[in-house]
Amino acid sequence: MENKISFSEYSTWKTCPWKRLVLYEGIEINGVIRRPERQETFAMSFGTYLHNYVYEKLFNVSLQKKNEIIEQTPEFENVKLQIQNFQKYLKSEGFKVLEYEHEFVDMLTEKTKISGFIDLIIQKGKTIKLIDFKFASWYYIKEIKSKTVYHRQLQLYKKFYCSLNNIDIKNVGLEFVIFDKNNKKGKYMILKVRDTKKVLENATKAITDCAMLRSKVVIKNYSNCKFCDLKNTIWCK
Repeated sequence: MENKISFSEYSTWKTCPWKRLVLYEGIEINGVIRRPERQETFAMSFGTYLHNYVYEKLFNVSLQKKNEIIEQTPEFENVKLQIQNFQKYLKSEGFKVLEYEHEFVDMLTEKTKISGFIDLIIQKGKTIKLIDFKFASWYYIKEIKSKTVYHRQLQLYKKFYCSLNNIDIKNVGLEFVIFDKNNKKGKYMILKVRDTKKVLENATKAITDCAMLRSKVVIKNYSNCKFCDLKNTIWCK
């Protein structure tokens, strides 16, 4: 198996090392190493559909079959208006869309690769911005603002994007664009992410530590059990 780590794996490990083990390596059940089948929830389908919807609007292409169930929800109507306003913002500010869903793979350590997707890359003059879209409600928005783990995603993406493309980190900014599913007024939020050299170093160290320790540190983080989908299943009793 290729030795690779993604931000999603790091985030899962930070939430609960045991959950990472179950989802990414599997555990022995009745003498067989097994992993749970990933079940796509409505929230996950909603997020995927909206990511593709943004891409369709930005590049005027068709990527997916229309989902009547999603498009009839009040949340979709709310986000749809916010996406339209975000498009107007890009145009009025003179930003050029460079790429959407930019995939990168680079060496994290001598033995481990890191991979990820950057939702949107835009440019104005010499300034490039790496953007990650979030489709969220008020509670999740509060989490994004306050928790370092979310910010590290973009911080890592910047480090490796600049390294792979030989771009000065001073010319690249980081932002979350948060579409509030409950906001009916078309107001989205732009959240700037700190990206000093020290911050980027800390983010890199954090995921490097995870890559080295992920198979060794497999304790259960009981403080995060309440909303875990593995709770009281064969995967976590």
